[in-house]
Amino acid sequence: MNLRDLEYFVKLAEHKHFGKAASASFVSQPTLSMQVKKLEEELGVNLFYREDKNIRLTKAGTLLIPQARLALEAAKTMKLQAKTLQDPFALPFRLGIITTIAPYYLPQILPTLQQKLPNLQLILIEDKTENLLNQLTNHDIDAALLGLPIKHTFKEHILLRENFVAALPKQHPLVKKSKLSIKDLKTENLLMLEEGHCLRDHALQFCKHFDTHKETYRATSLETLCQMVGLGHGITLLPEFASKQRENLAIRPIQTPTPYRDIGLVWAESSIRQSIIQTLIKSMLS
Repeated sequence: MNLRDLEYFVKLAEHKHFGKAASASFVSQPTLSMQVKKLEEELGVNLFYREDKNIRLTKAGTLLIPQARLALEAAKTMKLQAKTLQDPFALPFRLGIITTIAPYYLPQILPTLQQKLPNLQLILIEDKTENLLNQLTNHDIDAALLGLPIKHTFKEHILLRENFVAALPKQHPLVKKSKLSIKDLKTENLLMLEEGHCLRDHALQFCKHFDTHKETYRATSLETLCQMVGLGHGITLLPEFASKQRENLAIRPIQTPTPYRDIGLVWAESSIRQSIIQTLIKSMLS
């Protein structure tokens, strides 16, 4: 049994078609068919039902396909681990970052990272929290910058705490106040991001003080949210980093209890990039 045969097994299970599986494996169809048959003979079981063009896993194939995937993943991890032991910077580092942090926090940390880690090949992946957690699980990214707290099963290191501020239309009566209280805000029409954004979840922890039944609009991005506030459709809560240079809005701090979120780095405990992760944390904190 060799890894290449296991790859053919997995590809055929995914595509359920010899031609498509062969194309995805960059081999001829007879080669793939012959090697899968060879694997079946070696294992002593049929892995697939072959009914004309209908290819499907047998019971044995269904039981064994997870083991094949694990073996391939283990071999891949072993190769990557060996490469990173030779040179921690040999492979690109794939850093996920949520959309409500990326445009506002990255400009602050990237110059430092480029200066302190000139050999780091950093690939940035911007997405929602749920998608980034899935990518961490699947080893598609090495770490993620997320808004915390959230439910997850990974390791995390909090880098900083970011307060929320109130964003109001410039003509709003509350603009005359230099700092706002919960009492000031709780009767206002609160605009928020659509479901699926962790920023919305963090804001909702504070928004129990608001009448959320009055919510009339859910934006897909912070920029759209700010435009709606500027047009006078309501108020919103913004992370401090995202509140800078908002000429069309009035920004006011919120008195205690001030809503906040933590920004932290999250990664899998089994990650082979531990040395880079720890170096990144030190650089981001400096």
